[in-house]
Amino acid sequence: MWSRIIVVGGITSIPGDLTWHVLGFQLSLRQWAFQWALDHRPVSEATAKGVLISVLTTLALNSTSCRWEAPRYQLPAADGAGEWPRVRAWSAEAPAP
Repeated sequence: MWSRIIVVGGITSIPGDLTWHVLGFQLSLRQWAFQWALDHRPVSEATAKGVLISVLTTLALNSTSCRWEAPRYQLPAADGAGEWPRVRAWSAEAPAP
């Protein structure tokens, strides 16, 4: 959970605090907005919904199942022996883990 909070901006940020309390402790958005307003400045419920959508989008885009890593190639030796790596075409399909 902590690595996910770091991805969305840290525990002291609005998205990080929302992640910790709403996704972690399962508070409602209304409860979280009220609690945030006690410690900081007020946040409307509509703003909390927008922050939640951005958090979920960020977490989905940063999950390991969606990450694409370039294949690792060994470059040719300095003396010219070997071949340059062939470039793979990009595909919309996620690579197999």
